[in-house]
Amino acid sequence: MMRPTRSKAELRAAEKSRRDRAFQKESVNEREERAKKTARLRALRLAKEADERELAERLATEKAAAMAKVPAKKARLIKRKPAAEDRGATIPEADPAGS
Repeated sequence: MMRPTRSKAELRAAEKSRRDRAFQKESVNEREERAKKTARLRALRLAKEADERELAERLATEKAAAMAKVPAKKARLIKRKPAAEDRGATIPEADPAGS
């Protein structure tokens, strides 16, 4: 014989089962969203790093080309430390009053 009504325990078990399925579905959705966001951010980071690498290579190439155009003597002068007068050291001047 079939029972026309369900017991309270059966109703509670069915409700708990329904909530568990909903929670699992929600958890899966959240994990998928987090994975999509992580993948998007990773792609952005990798693209930025590639752009920075490309820029650094281009600047290095331009600098090397510029240094190749400068004669060797000027290149050494550019690399050398500036003279004392260029660093802001004062040079004693002759006294205009002649003393």
